[in-house]
Amino acid sequence: MNIISFGVISLCFMLAMTGCNSDAGKEAEANKETDVSAEKTGVSETEMVATRVALSKACEEGNAQSCAAFGLMIEVGAGGPPDQEGAYRAFEKACDGGEALGCFNLGLMINQGFGGNTIKKTARVAFSQGCDGGSTESCFNLGLMLNLGIGGAIDKIASRIAITKACEGNFAKGCTSLGFMFHDGIGGDVDMKAAHLTYVKACEGGDAVGCYSLGAMLFAGESGKVDKKAAREAYAKACDANDAGGCKNLGFMLGTGDGGAEDKQAAREAYAKACLGGDGEGCSSIGFMLEKGMGGEVDIEAARKAYKKSCAMGSMAGCNGAISLN
Repeated sequence: MNIISFGVISLCFMLAMTGCNSDAGKEAEANKETDVSAEKTGVSETEMVATRVALSKACEEGNAQSCAAFGLMIEVGAGGPPDQEGAYRAFEKACDGGEALGCFNLGLMINQGFGGNTIKKTARVAFSQGCDGGSTESCFNLGLMLNLGIGGAIDKIASRIAITKACEGNFAKGCTSLGFMFHDGIGGDVDMKAAHLTYVKACEGGDAVGCYSLGAMLFAGESGKVDKKAAREAYAKACDANDAGGCKNLGFMLGTGDGGAEDKQAAREAYAKACLGGDGEGCSSIGFMLEKGMGGEVDIEAARKAYKKSCAMGSMAGCNGAISLN
């Protein structure tokens, strides 16, 4: 195995990146694993140090893939101390060499305020280069920046094009955002059928907001006929992925028997999860169920706490519930 392949594969193990191979241009997770100890990764400290040295040398010799991998190592402190400035320079060199992973991570660092001279390359330029190189996450971030006018003028049409690329590359959050754009006519025409299809893809890809949005469309019949059974299933997937709004809506459907059998106990559990996730209406709903003993025993003290939490989040129902119990 040559030096470059060894370095990349070792890096994949150290950063707990799934699906890695010798192509360092493959997608990296935006939230990189920062525990790179030997105990965590199964890679010895000696191997980490050797890999870091080898990648540094290869990067100095102009190998863009090695620069991207080296940047990841020194950013998180694998095989030596962390070096944000050095990581920035390595990602910049990788990006200049046409490595999409380098452009993506360079854009992240600029966006987060890390690294060197942000005037030389803006995050928007870096994400654009990354997107052109096939990085779906770069396309997604570029699309957001174009939509909001960050790093340059607002361009809704270009934003939709970039986010379409992200979705076509199976980046689930990109599909959710594209669904929003189709639904609301951002950067192009309103297209409810296309919104529905992209939400389906987002949900199947594991994006909780995509599942929630799919549930909302199905419940309202926005893409055709109302389908409460499918809406309930979509909200259940959103809730399973810890989307508080999905849990709240699932609780409502379970409690009323919409889209399936009525199940007060399951509704109570869903509302409790929604409240825990910060949904004010979910808190007022679990408060009501606890107060009335619906789906379980009466618990006035827990109901009072739920109402107060709901009220603090601006729910009038929660405020009224808290007043009634005081």
